Amino acid sequence: ALELPRVFDKVRVVGYPVGGDACSVTEGVVSRVEVQEYSHSLRAGLALTVDAAINSGNSGGPLVDAATARVVGVAFQKLVARGVELQGHAVPAPLIQRFLAEVESAPAEIIDAISRGGSSASGGPPLRLRMPSMGCDYQSLEPRALRESLG
Repeated sequence: ALELPRVFDKVRVVGYPVGGDACSVTEGVVSRVEVQEYSHSLRAGLALTVDAAINSGNSGGPLVDAATARVVGVAFQKLVARGVELQGHAVPAPLIQRFLAEVESAPAEIIDAISRGGSSASGGPPLRLRMPSMGCDYQSLEPRALRESLG
């Protein structure tokens, strides 16, 4: 079974970012393992935050454990905000493994529809993945007044 990397584990991002034709490798550490909003789906999911440079063109490339050379995630977004530098995100390998297992067990009709870029014969979405959920709602306690009001 695949395991999540730990905070401070050294990792490398491999890919072909904008600005060159050669493969690029950047190195950093895992700084967070937490639930975050995925930029493409706007849904919350488990993500790895790394300080290795992730740029346009790196998406879909592997995040590799520097010590073992095992893939621990797939690069998919970076945070671009004032005062924020080197904050890239990756989907953890256990979620990728779960996704691939669900696709592999999907009926042939659905796989054919996906390969054609369309929906299933029933007209519905081609595949609904059962992604893990925390099973509860949560609210950020970042504002000091909110933290103090809750004790």
